[in-house]
Amino acid sequence: MSLMLPMRKTETGFTLIEVMIALAIFAVAVASLSASMHNNVRNAGYLKDKTIASWIANNKMVELQAAGTYPPVSDRTDKLEYAGTQWVVNTKVQKTQSKMAVRLVEINVGVERDGKPNYFASLTGLVSETP
Repeated sequence: MSLMLPMRKTETGFTLIEVMIALAIFAVAVASLSASMHNNVRNAGYLKDKTIASWIANNKMVELQAAGTYPPVSDRTDKLEYAGTQWVVNTKVQKTQSKMAVRLVEINVGVERDGKPNYFASLTGLVSETP
C-alpha cells in the first residue's frame, strides 16, 4: 500500500493579518493627512485676515499723510466694514522727542472677539507738518 500525500495547493492572496496591518497603515496615513489639511485651511484663513488688516492699516496711513493737515495728538478707535468683516482700527498719534514738527502714528487693525480686539496688523509711521 502506498501512502500518497495530498498535494498542497498554492494559495494566492493576503492573509487576514496582512490585510489588517495594511488597513492600520492606511488609517494612520489618512489621519495625518487630514490633520495637515486642517492646519492648511486654518492658516489660509489667518493669512487672509492678516493681509486684509495690512491693507487697511496702509490705507489709513495714506489717508493721514494725504490729508495735508498736521494730526493732533489722539488715541482713536474706529470700526470699519471691509471684505465682509467688521474691523477695529486703532489710530494713536503721539508727540515725538524731535524738535521738528513730526508726529508718530501707530495704527493697529484687527477683529473684535469676545469684546476685545484681536490685532492682525500694526503699522508705525511719521507724519510731518507741511509748510
